[in-house]
Amino acid sequence: MNTLNRPIWFFPAQPLKLLDEYDRWRQVAKILKLSKEACLRLEWIIYYCEGHAATSTARHYGISRKTFYKWFKVFDRDNLYSLYQLEDKSKAPKKTRQREITPIQEQRIIQLRKRYIRWGKEKLAVIYQEEFGEKISAWKIQKVIENWKLYYHPQKAYKNKLKRRKNKKKKRITELKLDKKVSVPEESRLHRLPGHGGSKMEQFEKIYFYRRG
Repeated sequence: MNTLNRPIWFFPAQPLKLLDEYDRWRQVAKILKLSKEACLRLEWIIYYCEGHAATSTARHYGISRKTFYKWFKVFDRDNLYSLYQLEDKSKAPKKTRQREITPIQEQRIIQLRKRYIRWGKEKLAVIYQEEFGEKISAWKIQKVIENWKLYYHPQKAYKNKLKRRKNKKKKRITELKLDKKVSVPEESRLHRLPGHGGSKMEQFEKIYFYRRG
C-alpha cells in the first residue's frame, strides 16, 4: 500500500494559556528550587504588587516594614534570576583566620614527635628551636599532635579525654551550703514562717531570703 495516498489529518492547535506574571514568578522559583523562606518572601512581594500597601503587607505577614523593604529592594521583576537574592545570606565571616602552622613546620613537628613519642609539647618546643633554629610555640605542637593523633597510647589518650569530661561535675543549687550555720533560735523562728517546710530547694530559698530581709 502506498503511504503517499493515505489521508492526512490535521488537528486544530490548542491555544496556549499563558500564566500571569505572579504565577510565572512562582513557577521560576520552583524551577530554581528556592527554599521555603525565599518562597515566602516572594509571596510578600506578590502581595505588595497586587495593590496592597507596605504597611498592610507587613501586618498581614507579621513582619516589620524594614524587613519587607530589605527583601523587596533586592528583587528585580525584569530579571527573575534575582530570585536567588531572596535566599538567606551566609553569616560566615568573609575573612577567616589563616592557618598559622606552615607545612614545613608541621612535617618537622611530626618527625620530632615520632622520634620522642613520650615527650610533651614543652620539651618538643625546646628541641625544635635547637635543631631548626626557629622558635615555635607549644600550642602549635599540641595542635599538630591532636590533628595527627600522635599519642603513645592513642586509645588510652582518648579514654582519658572522655574521663576528664565526665569528671567535671556540675554544681547544683541544692548542693550549695550556707556560709553560716542556722542557730537554734533562728531555726525556731523559721519554723514559725508561713508555709515553712516542703522540699530542700524551698527551704534553702526561704532561709536565704529571710536572712536578707
